Amino acid sequence: MTYKMLFRGSSRKRGSSRLLLLLLMAGAALAPRAEAGLIPYQLSLFSVVNTNADGTAVSPDGGESVILTGGNNGSGLSGTTDLTTTATAAGLIQFQYIYSSLDSPMFDRGGYLIAGIFTPVADTDGQFGIASFFVMTGDIFGFRVETDDNTQEPGVFTISDFNVDAASTPEPATLPLVLVAVIAILFAMRRGRYLTQNQENRR
Repeated sequence: MTYKMLFRGSSRKRGSSRLLLLLLMAGAALAPRAEAGLIPYQLSLFSVVNTNADGTAVSPDGGESVILTGGNNGSGLSGTTDLTTTATAAGLIQFQYIYSSLDSPMFDRGGYLIAGIFTPVADTDGQFGIASFFVMTGDIFGFRVETDDNTQEPGVFTISDFNVDAASTPEPATLPLVLVAVIAILFAMRRGRYLTQNQENRR
């Protein structure tokens, strides 16, 4: 009798485990996939804003690169030329840059913007490299060329290989499936304890 009861209890545990496995497999099959990927930002999505500057932004190759030229209006005063857009997703912005200027070093500089905060990466003719920064959805971000005096030729900041590595985040639609799996686990654990206790009481 004891052997039959133990065998029956073991079968029920296996049945609960199989139910749980099926639920988890169904959840994995039905859950939307949330994967990282590259999100392109077209030049048309960016806006150029000059503050006491006459800078420009052009793309000579259909959007593959952008040449951001700073101010040189002869005013003798500082100014900025910004090229910005709004982040449509959280992610890591990555780009390559080349900086050039006929002005003396450090009178002009190029770099990136996040929510109005400027981070320069180059201020001397011939500098180049790779830079990256993280943005959240809705952040105003982009690039800037800043000048101290608007004279002696502008700074030119060329940006290429620009992309966004979108952050992988859980999809809200997966939450019900997770809850089903949790409930199934709790049910299996509770049923296993009940069967064990029942078997012990009958011995």
